[in-house]
Amino acid sequence: MLISLYKPGNSPVHRTPAGLKIVLLFIFCTLLFLLQSWWFLAGAIVAVLAAYLLAKLSLTLAWQAVRPALWVLVLIFLVQLWLNDWQFGLYVVLRFAIMIVAATLLTLTSKTSEMIEGIERSVGKVFGADVAEKVGLAFSLSLRFIPMVRETYQEVREAQKARGLGRNWRALITPTMIRTLKSADDIAQAIDARSAGAPLAKDGRHHD
Repeated sequence: MLISLYKPGNSPVHRTPAGLKIVLLFIFCTLLFLLQSWWFLAGAIVAVLAAYLLAKLSLTLAWQAVRPALWVLVLIFLVQLWLNDWQFGLYVVLRFAIMIVAATLLTLTSKTSEMIEGIERSVGKVFGADVAEKVGLAFSLSLRFIPMVRETYQEVREAQKARGLGRNWRALITPTMIRTLKSADDIAQAIDARSAGAPLAKDGRHHD
């Protein structure tokens, strides 16, 4: 079953069609990469946090969205610090963080089924029903995969703590990557099975 972060509500953000929110998110992320401006980045941060408040969601949810990716963001910052300078590293990290927060807002205010239907409808108008179905399938499996990675990381972390390896990053990252790659391979096989004509439900399960 797809793990949904949806928080029911009747705010203007909730009532906005999921397909439109996906398009706006795509435009938003594209502009973040195209416009290398601290002023635009600051405005983007304020706009996204204001959207959380408009949706009557706690800003704590924004922090919870970024927290699992902190170690990745730190790694990105260190790489940019080595290649460029700390100002650019901070800019890149903030840019990725606000994209994560914005994408989380989409999942908090849109049901999974609505997002999939919105994508299939938009893609279908341009590329046809067959392509739309495959894109919708890929999106649904991706949504299923994202929380799966987080759960895998948390399970491995708890297991390593129980073994007294809580501060051993190698012992944490290696099994997490192996289990994540195994899950990715399972999803790839599911897509192959669907391409072969076997029915696949929206939750990503293969039906014989």
